[in-house]
Amino acid sequence: MATDNPLRRQRHYTLHYLLRNTRIAGDVCELGCWRGLSAFQIATNLRSFKRESVFHIFDSLRDFLNIRPWIYPGLKEDVAARRKQFACSLEEVRENLKEFFFIQYHKGWIPQRFDEVKDRKFSFVHVDVDLYQPIRDSFHFFYPRMLKGGS
Repeated sequence: MATDNPLRRQRHYTLHYLLRNTRIAGDVCELGCWRGLSAFQIATNLRSFKRESVFHIFDSLRDFLNIRPWIYPGLKEDVAARRKQFACSLEEVRENLKEFFFIQYHKGWIPQRFDEVKDRKFSFVHVDVDLYQPIRDSFHFFYPRMLKGGS
């Protein structure tokens, strides 16, 4: 999955760099996957580094039915068009990541599914969500579960 967007390429280089330098054992997590581009990169890196990690993906995996302009500051376009843009099904993400058998999907709103991993320790967590509350909830939940030396 390639991109010609320089900012996206820089973001993915940073992901690769952080993963390459996180050499401790532990689960890996991505919060917010949209169609799975960064998840594909993370999974590819885990496989190439021969990391024995479980990769957890948390996402609503549906359109933003409740998105409102006053809670999404960048929303200046037609709300219906933005909802359609962000829509992505679990089936689509599974298809895009079908070659990776170490992924566990957690479909639902953040943080409602976090209890499923409350006893896990993480070496890497990638928070890529767009709303304040899910970002805050993600940091509050995952920071105490990070292993020393994790990213």
